[in-house]
Amino acid sequence: MQGAVGNFLKTYTTPRLLQANNTRLQLCYLLQLGVIVILFALYAMVYHQAHQQRCPVRGVTTFQSFGGFYMPEETEDLNQKYPTIFQKFWSASDIVERSEDGFMVLSNIVITPNQTQKTCPESPNVPKSICTDDPEEKLNRNFSYTECQKGSQSVSGVQTGLCVYNSLDTLKLFQNSSDGAVLEGAKNLIILLKTAADFPLCGDTYFGMHETLEGKPNCMYHPVNNPSCPWFTIHDLVLYGGFISFTNIASTGQIFRITVNWQCDFDWKESCVPKYSIAPVFGRHQEWESFYKEEPFYQSQGTRTQVRKFGLKFIIEHQGEGRKTTMWLLMKTLSLGFPYLFIPGFVITLLYNKFFKNMKKFKRKKYYQYSEQADEEPLILNVDPSLLEIRHKIV
Repeated sequence: MQGAVGNFLKTYTTPRLLQANNTRLQLCYLLQLGVIVILFALYAMVYHQAHQQRCPVRGVTTFQSFGGFYMPEETEDLNQKYPTIFQKFWSASDIVERSEDGFMVLSNIVITPNQTQKTCPESPNVPKSICTDDPEEKLNRNFSYTECQKGSQSVSGVQTGLCVYNSLDTLKLFQNSSDGAVLEGAKNLIILLKTAADFPLCGDTYFGMHETLEGKPNCMYHPVNNPSCPWFTIHDLVLYGGFISFTNIASTGQIFRITVNWQCDFDWKESCVPKYSIAPVFGRHQEWESFYKEEPFYQSQGTRTQVRKFGLKFIIEHQGEGRKTTMWLLMKTLSLGFPYLFIPGFVITLLYNKFFKNMKKFKRKKYYQYSEQADEEPLILNVDPSLLEIRHKIV
């Protein structure tokens, strides 16, 4: 054991180049080398793209709306009754409102006139709404009584501090009749998204807006056939968002997310165009009111007209990245793949016996032990002694 360790520490082994005239051996080597190079290129260069630098995107979007529509004749009375709220003709600027993270499309207006502020018993269905002033009843209570404190906030308003009896049998809720109409014509409005993206690490800036001719769209969005077109109709946004029609959600409203996806390869493409996708934020099966805003108009103290506006809110988000090859990452990737080039030679060394019949002679050619003491010894092995005698006579 000690001799083996000492021999290992004293002996240095270096590869020796040996050319073998064997076609099958060379074809086997080239086949393995080609497979390794192709697999490494597909995995590292194509799949992982390790030679390219990732550049996060910083996007910004604005929009422009086009179109308008007339209200149907059935809503003529609403225009006469509420001339400051309902209009005969709605333009895109009246329907589409700008927000910090996108835009909103007005789809339904509900008006509840002459709401009067009064006092009434709280519903017993409201938690902690049952109270009593009888101390004995508090001791033998069947309910969780609460203290009715004046000024404290309740579900229906501010408490008066008076404890009154109420039950489901005697409770009656009166609600004023409401007027309103769905703005069906809003589905035909056209939206143009003007997007721009900046890739600071790559030093590139691109714009996603398509050129137009006199404000007319040169394409219309489709999630499969034309996902990069920035022209949309409101109906298309609803349809491609997963809903059957605009009318189904116009009355209650909905919130959508428009995703602008940038996937840019600056090594091969001179331009970078994003792709758009639409999805509802709360899912397709949202039944309660998703989005609305209230605008009360007070006629006098304690009397108002409540206007509730339902709409479709669209939130615009940017995601994706840009990629660009750098010399450092390219050299790093190639250096990681360089050791794999020695695998074919190692495999063929293990398969010598498949290609050579005389393995002893091959090993004598392949492996040679050099010593400084035998520096004058000729390196040619297995030389015919008669050839050495002839050479000596000539000299």
